[in-house]
Amino acid sequence: MSYTSISVVVLVAMIFAADAALPHRGVSEPMETESQFQNVVVPANAYQLPGVKTLELLRSTPLHDMEACATKNMCSASLTGLLADFSSHRGAIELIDTMVANFCLKSKHQHKMPFCRSHDYHAVKPDVHDHKDSEYKNIDVIHCMLDMPQCMPTVREHLDALLNDQETIRTLSAILKYICRVKHVRYTGELLACQAAQVGKFSNRNYP
Repeated sequence: MSYTSISVVVLVAMIFAADAALPHRGVSEPMETESQFQNVVVPANAYQLPGVKTLELLRSTPLHDMEACATKNMCSASLTGLLADFSSHRGAIELIDTMVANFCLKSKHQHKMPFCRSHDYHAVKPDVHDHKDSEYKNIDVIHCMLDMPQCMPTVREHLDALLNDQETIRTLSAILKYICRVKHVRYTGELLACQAAQVGKFSNRNYP
């Protein structure tokens, strides 16, 4: 399994299973290489969570196809089916919604991402309880995104790793862009990505 793939699965596992173990590393040592994930214990039941298998299939879809589907409605039947299935898992959608928001707010690479440039997350005020999910414990990710005292160090560590994972974020943002565009789920308006897109249309924020 590649680093970019395991970073998502490990984060899901960490949020779901309190016994997921991380390799020890120094506080100042960046978590950017595949070798640093080799000793991570991913609970087997992480792959049984709603939407995880579908997310892995979406991650294996060529990025060009994902982005063409998200922005131009050029979607194959199989990709449309995968997106429809993933959209039915609200907890999974809200998890990646928070992960992408965290990247666009905090990553040094945010200015390289068209999605971040067109979505003004700085103008969005997240409601902590909007993303509360019994299966994914998304509230723990929200705490870290907002730098609240309740932020768990292990969750923060995985979110920090994703700040350098542009490929994964491009895939996750394409999924969110598709969901916000088609509006097939009733909770679309509660997603941070959909709110940030609306604000971004009228924003003149400049990135370096």
